[in-house]
Amino acid sequence: MLPKVESPEEIQWFADKFSFHLKGRKLEQPMNLIPFVETAMGLLNFKAVCEETLKIGPQVGLFLDAVVFGGEDFRASIGVKDLSLSLFLCVRVYVCIYFFFTPQEWTFT
Repeated sequence: MLPKVESPEEIQWFADKFSFHLKGRKLEQPMNLIPFVETAMGLLNFKAVCEETLKIGPQVGLFLDAVVFGGEDFRASIGVKDLSLSLFLCVRVYVCIYFFFTPQEWTFT
């Protein structure tokens, strides 16, 4: 799990660190990566974050297993208390998920 992801560069940074600490060892299976989107900037860059994870992840042994939208943290980060905003934000997240995961892989909790 990778919390508070705001940009594709953070995925690149994590992949670089992961690869460095792996030190040339091969994984028997990819490590699942679950980025958390919890800020306004993270939501704006959500699609790019997923694209970067899919692009760079397999090169270092990371698999985009899921994404998490931290709605409460997001609302707190922008100072909004209205719960109705959460529905709009969830729809945006689900639209991105639609393009990166097959419906059989969807799990909403």
